[in-house]
Amino acid sequence: SFIFDLIILEQRSLNLANAAIEIYGSNFDPSFLPLDPNFASMAFDVFIPLIELHKEYLLSPIFWKLKTRGKFIDGVGKIYLKWCSEAHNTYLQYADAMATVHEIISWEKEHNTKFGSWLKQIDNSPEVTRSKLYHDVIFFGGFFKSLQNMPVTLQSILKNTDPSMEDYEYLKLAISEIENLNSTVNQVHGIAVDHRRVIRFSRQLVIGTGGSNTIGYVNITNDSTSALDRQEKLDLKLTEKSRKMVKSGMVFKKRDLWLEATP
Repeated sequence: SFIFDLIILEQRSLNLANAAIEIYGSNFDPSFLPLDPNFASMAFDVFIPLIELHKEYLLSPIFWKLKTRGKFIDGVGKIYLKWCSEAHNTYLQYADAMATVHEIISWEKEHNTKFGSWLKQIDNSPEVTRSKLYHDVIFFGGFFKSLQNMPVTLQSILKNTDPSMEDYEYLKLAISEIENLNSTVNQVHGIAVDHRRVIRFSRQLVIGTGGSNTIGYVNITNDSTSALDRQEKLDLKLTEKSRKMVKSGMVFKKRDLWLEATP
């Protein structure tokens, strides 16, 4: 029965979320990422409301119907339509947070940092190798993949539902709403990814001529800069989410004067 496919999909998602909190979160040391003090809340704590959401609005009502009606239950469309209306804000927060998490993980691994080594160590632990819940599965797949798979399974249920049944229309509505949510999640994630690129660029950017006319730059992480100092420096307003990275690299100036990008 397709109802068991839905249950398996939900249980897999919850297993991923619990692993993020209990395995990766419990072993994480904030000193690995001094410039990103909010990493734990974005990477681990963000899964807590997702767990509650899926338990309360999907698993609990599905199990209740399974217990009272058997495997040939109805009302699946109504259950998922209600879940979708409750999931909107939680999933957008998740999409926004994961953009930062993805960028940090990718950058740290590429540069062989302590955090990158720690991730590799956790991935090689017996607990993870047995469960196959590696960090890329949890953080780069996770609930994104679950959201993408939902309409597929619901479509299978729809095909095997008599059009005369009440739940037929609810299934069509639920599929449409979940697909719309998936599209919105992708958009929010894309915008957040663009902004994260700007933040990374800001941390690497140094502007100056080496002489008395050096132009100071207000770095995005320099919260201690006073208002007076900011008036005397170049503020590119990189904290604004409207800023997007178009191109980065070496910048040449006239008369063979040039600036090099810093690592």
